[in-house]
Amino acid sequence: MKKLTFLIVIIFVIVACGTINKSDNSDDLEALKIFSLEMEKAWNEGDYEGFMALIDDEAIFKGPANAPNKGIDDLRILYKEFFDNLTFKLKITSEEIFVFGDYAYSLETWIGSMNPRDGSTPEVFDNMDMTIYKKQTDNTWKVWRTMYNTNTAIK
Repeated sequence: MKKLTFLIVIIFVIVACGTINKSDNSDDLEALKIFSLEMEKAWNEGDYEGFMALIDDEAIFKGPANAPNKGIDDLRILYKEFFDNLTFKLKITSEEIFVFGDYAYSLETWIGSMNPRDGSTPEVFDNMDMTIYKKQTDNTWKVWRTMYNTNTAIK
């Protein structure tokens, strides 16, 4: 009886996992590719409000060696300083995007430079992130969680 119960559970798990990948999520994948272009455009054009419009109210961002930034108000304060003091030239490349229901994740690289508005020396970066997106009630996507770090060795 235990073997039969175990077999039924295994079959259920296989069937459940298989149905996730068989659903047609091509519209969501296309929307997330466009989302990435919108994110890149907001950074490159210094569009603070355009960037913030892509962030979920309950978002959490975690970078290296820092406490997480939690919620839209905390993130607004953090990124306002970035957009006020820097311009950016960057390229976002999605390595992988996977949709599962009302959530999706992507693995990305962000390569470019942060350029101080005061004319001081730009900082070149080669970063990576793993981002989880949450589908909104209007069927748009927003960043819900993200973790990021550098691809370059620490000096």
